[in-house]
Amino acid sequence: MKKFSKFMMIICCLFLLCGCNVYIYNFDKDNTNNNGNSENLTDSGTGTTIIESNTNYQGFINYTDKAPDTHTSWSIIYDKVISSVVTVRNIANGQISATGSGVIFAEDSMTNGYAYLFTNAHVVEGSSEIEILLYNGILVKGSLIGYDRNEDVAVVKIAKRNDYSIATLRRSSTLKIGEEILTVGSPLGEKYSETATSGIISNLNIGITPDNSSVDLYLIQIDAALNPGNSGGPLFDNNGNLIGINTMKLLKSGTTTNVESFNYAIPISHFELVSSYLLKGSLYYRPFLSITIIDIRYLSTSDREKYSLQVSNGLLLLTIDAKSPLNGKANKNQVITHIEGVKINKATDFSVELLKHAPDDTITLTICNNDGTNSHNIEITLIKR
Repeated sequence: MKKFSKFMMIICCLFLLCGCNVYIYNFDKDNTNNNGNSENLTDSGTGTTIIESNTNYQGFINYTDKAPDTHTSWSIIYDKVISSVVTVRNIANGQISATGSGVIFAEDSMTNGYAYLFTNAHVVEGSSEIEILLYNGILVKGSLIGYDRNEDVAVVKIAKRNDYSIATLRRSSTLKIGEEILTVGSPLGEKYSETATSGIISNLNIGITPDNSSVDLYLIQIDAALNPGNSGGPLFDNNGNLIGINTMKLLKSGTTTNVESFNYAIPISHFELVSSYLLKGSLYYRPFLSITIIDIRYLSTSDREKYSLQVSNGLLLLTIDAKSPLNGKANKNQVITHIEGVKINKATDFSVELLKHAPDDTITLTICNNDGTNSHNIEITLIKR
């Protein structure tokens, strides 16, 4: 498999102070083995910072599984969703230090309650105050509930009003490559607020490890344009449902410069999961397996012969730590073929399914021998780091 020696990613948060730069992700490190397909599922950790530990959150989130079945004009979808989109101002030392985008996803039932919005952690981190510019030009005070810098998730609340709308979320498991999508946000600052770009879902479950994080993000790849200031803004489907939060773009890969249309959003189901911990005032921990695997999909013929593999897809177990929930239930050189009944076509599929769960959850894995025999289910209880 071809390996890229260097990736450069830009997190799309606009810095307004003279001389400041946007965040850059430099992917110089190579986390693969010499086969280019090994993944270590050991690191978990938490990057959670709780600002408001007792939110008394009573918001209701509207979810749907419905995918678009016909094409609706983007102008109609834009009119439907624009009132849920906001510009987020990061105020430090009394000045606007950065701007990004956000989207309102829930509201309390109480008359004097709050509305809640999603944005990226890198948009609000380091702020002393937050201001929210609504689509109609009204400026309101925002309160940061918390953020997780590893997951790039943040939640902000504002006092309830009657001049915005609340986005409907669509479960990430229903997304398909090739679907039409719309982004709305404030690229390059407030001058270009409410800017829309459209495109398609180019790929799903793309694993990227940012330099300032200890965990992989599993992202939606889109070809719609993203620029500094789009970070934290919504990614909508052609029904106007919220399917992701825009976060970064690829600028360079290996010796290839000026990479085009490699832009990324965090799937909304994972974003909402992490935010649910922030709203409870709790640290977010990823589930922990403490194993090392090889993705069989990317092995060469000679490597498959080396491991005596007669299985085409799945995860070959290389090591199982003593503290792993698989210890005593699986063996080195066995293959994980399914998680919770979902077939593993590649390692990122497994990781995405795993991240639907939390430490202390009990899940079912299907494993077999490297020759495909003795397929059976095992139950394991997930742990945290």
